[in-house]
Amino acid sequence: MVGALATTAAIGLVSLIFSGDLAAYRQQGIGLALFAAAALGVASAWGLSYRGAICHPQDATTVALAVAAAAIAARFHNSLVRLLAGACNLIRERTGLNLVALSGGVMQNALLFTRLQRTLAARGFEVLTHTLTPPNDGSIALGQVAVAAARMEREG
Repeated sequence: MVGALATTAAIGLVSLIFSGDLAAYRQQGIGLALFAAAALGVASAWGLSYRGAICHPQDATTVALAVAAAAIAARFHNSLVRLLAGACNLIRERTGLNLVALSGGVMQNALLFTRLQRTLAARGFEVLTHTLTPPNDGSIALGQVAVAAARMEREG
């Protein structure tokens, strides 16, 4: 009886969360909540049945939301890679340039960096990346030091 109530509560909570702009994902959210509740039940019965272990069916909502957040984040990153690779294609068509430098703080995002680098390479671009310096402001500072050193050497 408690499991049925907890499952009903989880579905209700997911229905509230997946409303408005997220309403299109409500079916997936409910499916994830049901799957998470079942997985949590199996895990708690199998692996957490030790004395003193605490596991509640309402924890399944947390699992479902985590999976949903991961799916949304993956879609965001994949969309950004498609957008940036498409922009590079457009620039290549208009200018003939085939060389792309991946730099800036955003390239510290390993997922975005790796997927974009692979996508551009697969499309035939020559991709430049940082190997000895970071892709963020550290490289800007290094460049500023190099310019200052060159000016000091030239001016005496």
